[in-house]
Amino acid sequence: MGAIGVHLSPRETEILHEAALGRTTKEIAALLSIRERTVNWHFAKIFAKLGVANRTEAVAVALEQKLIPRPHHERGNTDDEPP
Repeated sequence: MGAIGVHLSPRETEILHEAALGRTTKEIAALLSIRERTVNWHFAKIFAKLGVANRTEAVAVALEQKLIPRPHHERGNTDDEPP
């Protein structure tokens, strides 16, 4: 897994950030007013650029390389951070 020197498009960054928040393909598509298959097409491009095989790896690499902002959890209380 290596992403040094990788450039993600604004849309790829947006989609990956939404994935980091735990959103599904269907949720991302609805949020961005695009088709699910378009979201999947963007994910395929993201995976190729980052040299990863799945969303979990993509989010991890993107966070490590600061390609996306660290998400503030939106899906309930995570207890990861103090109140």
